[in-house]
Amino acid sequence: IEKLLAEKPYFVSTYIPENSYKGNNNDVISLGAKATFVTKSSVDNDIIYHIVKAVFDNFSRFQRLHPALSSIKKEDMISAGNSAPLHDGALKFYQEAGLLK
Repeated sequence: IEKLLAEKPYFVSTYIPENSYKGNNNDVISLGAKATFVTKSSVDNDIIYHIVKAVFDNFSRFQRLHPALSSIKKEDMISAGNSAPLHDGALKFYQEAGLLK
């Protein structure tokens, strides 16, 4: 597991919180992938810009969608675990928001 984590930064050591599922009465150590939103580069920049903006404008609501999203930080969404280049629409939002230079 340690070798995988060192070689593949988009994987993380994590846990499944107790009571997440029926019969899950204790935290369970696990391995997971960082949350990633994936699209094709051919998708219009404005569409991706507005999707990213909607997530950031409603960030606390976004975090409540799933327990795994509750610990995500805005800064981490820009580069942590990315396995592909940022879409130009996302890049535009991050730059305008001052999150990326």
